[in-house]
Amino acid sequence: MMKTFDLTEKELAVAVILTQSALDSCGGHRPSDFENDEHTWVHVNDLMDEGYSDKEAAGFFSSLSDKGFIVDNELGSTNRQPHLADWCIATPAWRWMDTIWDTKPVQSLRKGESSDLSM
Repeated sequence: MMKTFDLTEKELAVAVILTQSALDSCGGHRPSDFENDEHTWVHVNDLMDEGYSDKEAAGFFSSLSDKGFIVDNELGSTNRQPHLADWCIATPAWRWMDTIWDTKPVQSLRKGESSDLSM
């Protein structure tokens, strides 16, 4: 049985941004592309580049981590920001995202629109 994630509308918007960022990094088009290249690393800068403050980004990373959507990659600091660890989208999370990637709410979020999350 596939794991699902109970995300708020704002968390889902952030999850879409993070998933798209990881896809852009590996040349993928949809989350199922991670099956061939599980390049799912994400960073708080991915959200800050979209206009979130560092505190907002940290808050979303905390809530998405608590829900198991992202996991610490345990590799420690990176050269992007040596004091911050990178994270990965959990395998069950990107597999779940693939099942909703083409739904109207997620398509709206991918286009930067607000969304009605009734799926």
